[in-house]
Amino acid sequence: MAHVTRSPRFLAYMSLFGVLAALRHPATALSAAPVTVQIIFWAIGFVVFSVAYSFWTVVVFRASMRLKRSTMSEALVMLIVTVQSCAVLVPVAFLLGIELDAGEIIRFALFCFLLFEVGAYVYIAWADRILFPEVYQSASPAPDRAPGLEIFFRGTDLPVSELETISARDNGIEVTGLGRSLFVDRRFGGAVAELPVDLGFKIHRSVWVSLKVATNVIREDRTLLVVLPDGRRLPVARSRQQEFENWLQLVAREKT
Repeated sequence: MAHVTRSPRFLAYMSLFGVLAALRHPATALSAAPVTVQIIFWAIGFVVFSVAYSFWTVVVFRASMRLKRSTMSEALVMLIVTVQSCAVLVPVAFLLGIELDAGEIIRFALFCFLLFEVGAYVYIAWADRILFPEVYQSASPAPDRAPGLEIFFRGTDLPVSELETISARDNGIEVTGLGRSLFVDRRFGGAVAELPVDLGFKIHRSVWVSLKVATNVIREDRTLLVVLPDGRRLPVARSRQQEFENWLQLVAREKT
């Protein structure tokens, strides 16, 4: 689930489970607090969760790539986020006059971890298609081809399988593919996060390249360069070169 972590639709979905946590949590001292205090507590909790989840998803994903693993542990992300959120919220609770004993803190943390794990499972299994139906649009099949499902890059009519590069430009992104270049009013980080891991790689903080062009690599001195079909050369950031090479090897093994 390492995608759309900053999307308002995704955050709205996870906030539903935040409401469930606020209504059904096992911390009696928190339930006994005034409603205003509880609202402040959970508002802070939502902000902490949103920031921590986005950050740790990226960290765990990049660590998985460095370790040459094809998957990342969503449970590990949620565990880290739960621990960090509780580390912030427990002092907040005391500042708000809510005294939680050790047993309540443990039960509260375990409850939130299990609840949001259920939320993540439901999202992966069903909610993603409901929240982002445009990503799963079915293209009209050619007469000589069997019907199939074509996934388009959101905001364009380009199939994700035909993408070549995505670059940050001004207040949006430039997307290339099928010999075309399109400007899309979207954030670079969120747009790249929606794409499958094996489809491409972020070679720079503002440049993503697809696998079809990423394999055309040359080395000049200590710099890796991705050569595009139009002859342009995109340098791979020094900090990402080892991770990029590991990713190429990992994808190559999965394709064979």
